Amino acid sequence: MSKTDELVLLWKRKDGVRCVALKRAPTRPHDTKLWELRVVRLSRIIKREAFEGFRAVMRAAQIWRADFLVD
Repeated sequence: MSKTDELVLLWKRKDGVRCVALKRAPTRPHDTKLWELRVVRLSRIIKREAFEGFRAVMRAAQIWRADFLVD
């Protein structure tokens, strides 16, 4: 991660599956998808998607939490 990247933990299960949001610095002048939402376990990415804003990330994280709620 570069100095301008941010990592936010949104939720975590008892077995270590967690949902994190990563804010990336734009790499190109017209980059709009700056947030990446990931569900990870250890170092394995289970699901990921890019979003333009943090509100969209929060909405998706709530929906994904229901998908991964069953332990």
